[in-house]
Amino acid sequence: ITGGDDWRNFLDILRDDSVYIMHVFCFVIYIAFGTLVMLNLVTGVFVEGAQRIIKEDKDNELLALAAKMFQESDPGCQEITAEDFDDRLKSGAMDEYIEAIGINTLEAEHLFESLDRDRSGQISLREFVSGCLRLRSAARSVDISEVGFRMRDNFIVIEQLIRDLQSSLYEHMKACDHSFKEI
Repeated sequence: ITGGDDWRNFLDILRDDSVYIMHVFCFVIYIAFGTLVMLNLVTGVFVEGAQRIIKEDKDNELLALAAKMFQESDPGCQEITAEDFDDRLKSGAMDEYIEAIGINTLEAEHLFESLDRDRSGQISLREFVSGCLRLRSAARSVDISEVGFRMRDNFIVIEQLIRDLQSSLYEHMKACDHSFKEI
């Protein structure tokens, strides 16, 4: 803080001043503040490192739990179907994993749909784990993921309704046009 010089040298300069005690007090406050700032920075670095390690450990634990869950019912299993997923969910085989990713059983019922991005009806171990890790992020991603899934379905339905409406409207316009020509 003082560039490696002895603090007494700085205080000796101020000794002849009439407000010596005030200057000493300000200097002591300056040193205390500087020391606390440095300690706070060092503590922050250690805490951030510890939090990163804890997060990595939790992610590795989730990987191990997912692999265990896939292997329990069928050793060598690399993919799981929606039916298998529902069976495991209802039997309680996934309870530990569901708790680890921070969702409840009701939310887990829609989990398969949101993880099966290609709509193949199956999800691989890699798809399952990466999807669940993605869902663990801050803003309750399971809700956002479910909304996205439902929006895709709704867009498909809406597109079909628009096509049907256009077709129906075209037929009505043709009929009206034909009726006006007869009059």
